[in-house]
Amino acid sequence: MSTFFPARGTIYRVGGSGTGLYRVQGLAHPNILLTGVPSGGQDLIFRNHTLNGKRIIYSLGPGFGESAITGELLLGPNNGCGSSNLLSTLVSWWERNRVSTKRGPVSVSAGNRAFKLYVTSLVLAQPDPELNIQGFALQGTTAEPAST
Repeated sequence: MSTFFPARGTIYRVGGSGTGLYRVQGLAHPNILLTGVPSGGQDLIFRNHTLNGKRIIYSLGPGFGESAITGELLLGPNNGCGSSNLLSTLVSWWERNRVSTKRGPVSVSAGNRAFKLYVTSLVLAQPDPELNIQGFALQGTTAEPAST
């Protein structure tokens, strides 16, 4: 795995190689760094308190989980050489894969864990003009493990 460190207008890769820990179906670009895939799950339960003081929990099975794909766009110098093109690449991916358009999930893997994600929103952070990067998050609902 590579180590990255920033300097004004540039991000340098020091040694290493490989594809990285995170992969998202259809979202592969050398200037899009995926920095995390925080996710969680929950069981659907029903709590019941009886009149004689007993407590009962009914388990209805696994529920939907929430997840996000976080990353940074390496915009490069602000000289018209691709900064807006990289942002449009991300927005185009979002438009093609959002749940209202695709009607299905995308495959996401984080190390040895893979799952399906219904992408529901794109959040763009404020660009950092000093380092020429822009954070983003693709948020969604997890429904099932990815088939292997």
